[in-house]
Amino acid sequence: MKNDELKNEGLKLWYKQPAKKWTEALPIGNGCLGAMVFGKIKGELIQLNEDTLWSGGPADYNNYEASQHLKEVRKLIFAGSINKANAIISEKMLGKFMQAYQPLGDLEIDDLNHGKIQDYYRDLNLHQAISSVKYIQNNTRFSRKFFATAVDHAIILHFSTESDMQTEKYHQSYGLINLRCRLKSPHISKTSIIKGSNSSTNELQMKGKLPEFVDCYGRAGKRIDYTENKGMKWETRLIVLNTNGTCIWDKKSEGVEENALIIQNASELTLALVAASSFNGFDHDPNQNGKDTSFFIEKRITQLRKKTYEKVLADHIKDYSQLFMRVELNLGRTKAASLPTDKRIKRLKRRFPLVLYYVNCFFSKLFKKQANRLGSLFEKSSDDFDDPQLIALYFQYGRYLMISSSRKGTQPANLQGIWNKKVRPPWASNYTININTEMNYWPVLSCNLSECHEPLLRLIKELSVNGQETAKIHYNCKGWCAHHNTTLWRNSTPADRNPVYAFWPLGGAWLSLNLWNHYEYTLDKDYLRDFAYPLLKEASRFCLDWLVEDAHGHLVTCPSTSPENMYLDATNDIQSVYYGSTCDLAIIRELLGYTIKATEILSIDKEFREELTESLEKIHPYQIGKYGQLQEWIEDFKEREPGHRHFSHLIALHPGTQITPRSTPDLADACRNSLLRRIAYGGGATGWSCAWKINMFSRLKDAPNTYNSICTLLRNSTYPNLFDAHPPFQIDGNFGGTAGIAEMLVQSHNNCIKFLPALPSELKDGYIKGLCIRGNAEVDIYWNDAKLERVTIRPKIGGIFQFWGVNNFTIGPYKNTEDQVNIKETDGMMQVILKKNIQYEFIRKA
Repeated sequence: MKNDELKNEGLKLWYKQPAKKWTEALPIGNGCLGAMVFGKIKGELIQLNEDTLWSGGPADYNNYEASQHLKEVRKLIFAGSINKANAIISEKMLGKFMQAYQPLGDLEIDDLNHGKIQDYYRDLNLHQAISSVKYIQNNTRFSRKFFATAVDHAIILHFSTESDMQTEKYHQSYGLINLRCRLKSPHISKTSIIKGSNSSTNELQMKGKLPEFVDCYGRAGKRIDYTENKGMKWETRLIVLNTNGTCIWDKKSEGVEENALIIQNASELTLALVAASSFNGFDHDPNQNGKDTSFFIEKRITQLRKKTYEKVLADHIKDYSQLFMRVELNLGRTKAASLPTDKRIKRLKRRFPLVLYYVNCFFSKLFKKQANRLGSLFEKSSDDFDDPQLIALYFQYGRYLMISSSRKGTQPANLQGIWNKKVRPPWASNYTININTEMNYWPVLSCNLSECHEPLLRLIKELSVNGQETAKIHYNCKGWCAHHNTTLWRNSTPADRNPVYAFWPLGGAWLSLNLWNHYEYTLDKDYLRDFAYPLLKEASRFCLDWLVEDAHGHLVTCPSTSPENMYLDATNDIQSVYYGSTCDLAIIRELLGYTIKATEILSIDKEFREELTESLEKIHPYQIGKYGQLQEWIEDFKEREPGHRHFSHLIALHPGTQITPRSTPDLADACRNSLLRRIAYGGGATGWSCAWKINMFSRLKDAPNTYNSICTLLRNSTYPNLFDAHPPFQIDGNFGGTAGIAEMLVQSHNNCIKFLPALPSELKDGYIKGLCIRGNAEVDIYWNDAKLERVTIRPKIGGIFQFWGVNNFTIGPYKNTEDQVNIKETDGMMQVILKKNIQYEFIRKA
């Protein structure tokens, strides 16, 4: 097999049987439309999503009495009356339920042919974003291709046949395409046939509406309420783009369950599915002030009908490839790479991984010694791991999912990306902004997909509108804030019931770090001035008002929680509320520091900069606890769950940049101890939590534990279709894993670029091309025998770059001896000025 063919084969998920479960189906998407392709012959199922389909609508969720209790709660907390403070917060200062992301429905395709199926094969080609199914029936090769085109805003289904008349095996009969297509939805809906000029221009239409309210948490009897004149409207249509067969439109009648499209005796068929909702912005009622779904659908159908299938396909591949093909990763290949994807995952699985996790989580108090022993066993995931190409495939799959679920103008990727089959999805398939949404977008900049960042940046701007009201009404604060969850409606208020997750007003501040990160990677000053800085400034304003002085004159947050975690107080009561959680203070440090830098770059707001600087210096310092760990709270409390899944107190290590092995070695060691302690008690076992470990160990330059965490993620938290298993499916683990692999190969924070900072010896030979670093440059990195061999760097904007650990290298323009580079070396750092659009190469010194 040639090298190019090997690369193409290596970037496929493939299987020898149809999917039986949703987590075996293959995802396609264009940022707005998503589909899960099962690859069935009899009863093919294409499960459908549209990214704006959410229950409910805009509403004022603010709690107008919350601010009345803030002063009393702070007084109680500082006095140590935590139970009383917790009771007031729970009863008086929380908010309401959040709405839920909804499925659109299903496209069911029944094969009307009869005959034995042979040589079945299905795949997902990451190079082209096409899912294919191939099989032989009635001596005929049948082929199906499915893809979601962002250019034409549609899901395309192409069916073809090929009869091999040259061999005796296939010459006896000739098969043709005979299908029945139906649209179904779990929501109130109606299907109908829209007549065109002839049968091939008819359209199968399904229209419906979404619930006004969906109870995903069992707090209101698991209600799903459809209310007249409320709830989002939606529409989808299935059309025939071209066929040489006969189209029969089977109308709903006596003996016929529903309207359907029947195709008879075709050797080729192309269908297109388009969909739209009445969503008209986060602040408009989608029922009363929504968009006309038919107008948008008809516009898209008109565009599609002007094109051939070949043109639609070529436009799709061109659009997708210009994003995906920017990065190439080669980690080597073993015999395991020739196996079907599900077999590759199955052979890695350990016995009872979740049993170990839950034993560690819930019985660590009873079995402390066993918890440590089981945690150690659970973590030995790198033993006998012999499939490095699977790591490369997983990395690129994360990039594929990003392109498929987050494109300019669409909604950001939620907890499930855009793929959800349930009316009551896990955690309402919300934007959970106390880690999960942030993790979704960790790979977007380093992995050369900055355009895919736009939906999240737009969400932040929209969220700040409601967040300004919440800051004022709930806390009498200026600026804007948000709590742990938000939705399509950009809710900024706390959720209900329990402060352990609901009371955390730093969600907006954490999200805002994305604004600065985008600038660091692009150096787009217009973006910083016009878009990012106003949002950073107002998020910082909230933090300035939210901070209060403790008894020692340090600035802290109060009330404060460490997302979803709890501690034991002096009387062994379980608590979540206190003051000055390490998580809060780390986020605020990051935010204020970035905002200060923005004012300096833009030469504005000097007085505000001075106020930020003064407050930054007064924030309570980090502390190291009795186990040598970074303390999660101001006091070195006993942990209620030592193996907790969240690592919120380590935000300053990653994704933050305040703690590094080089600049703060003691705190970095404390972070390592925190990680290892959590792991010993079963922590980091859920998919996204494990992905976070990869990133943190990479920041600590701990190659063995970085690799072990990658192997753990693949062994214990990966479904057959490579979706991340929390469980259930959450997409954040996929994105976090991709980001962690990139972090293992290059880091560029704190104005210091480091190549191969955490490269494990097991991946001793390889290369990666096209990763991005801060300062707006691309890099290609080659290594051999676990040592850096060669690097090329392509600055898109010229400037000063500093490299660490390249003392044995010099740097010069690639194939250009005229333009020399002046090198300044100090304290192990190489500092150079590189020019725009010139490719430079690191060359090992003789």
